[in-house]
Amino acid sequence: MIGAGLDSRAFRLPHGNWIEVDEPGVIDYKNEVLPVSQCPNPLKRISIDFEKEELGEKLKPFSNSNPVIVVEGVLMYLTQAQRATLFDTLAKTIGSHTLLCDLMTERFFDKIAKGSEMYAALNKSGAHFIDMTASVSKLLQDRGYKTLEVISNLLTASKFGLVPIPRLFLKLFFPRLSMGYSVYRFEYQG
Repeated sequence: MIGAGLDSRAFRLPHGNWIEVDEPGVIDYKNEVLPVSQCPNPLKRISIDFEKEELGEKLKPFSNSNPVIVVEGVLMYLTQAQRATLFDTLAKTIGSHTLLCDLMTERFFDKIAKGSEMYAALNKSGAHFIDMTASVSKLLQDRGYKTLEVISNLLTASKFGLVPIPRLFLKLFFPRLSMGYSVYRFEYQG
């Protein structure tokens, strides 16, 4: 997991060998509230200053391991050049892997996310979405990633009753919008 912040998957999901790579402050905080020793799965946390250190150096020990890499809640804060560098680093350092990430379209951002209370709070804290016009999916495909699956966050929220709009209504009347913020599963074979 790269830049996953306070995610607790390693504690919640019943399998896997987990590696979390994040900023020193995040790692220190997680070590306080969710100590590695209490994790039911093997877990290693790696501290990195993304501004000063090379991600590839931190990932070298895991090269050629064919992992599942989770980059969630990160890409909307990066420029297109930073995204390209991230994907190139993963491809070069790790080799074959599965990439799970969330992607938001500009249309979804403009129509739904931009006006939300959550985005207002993020914006107020200094966390700004960057370069929402760029197609991250195309950037990945241009680098040899193959799209395996796309799951709409909005349709999933509707399915579980978290959004008071029926899924069928969303699918029929807002098909592009309903897919505008989704979880993607990509595969990179090198």
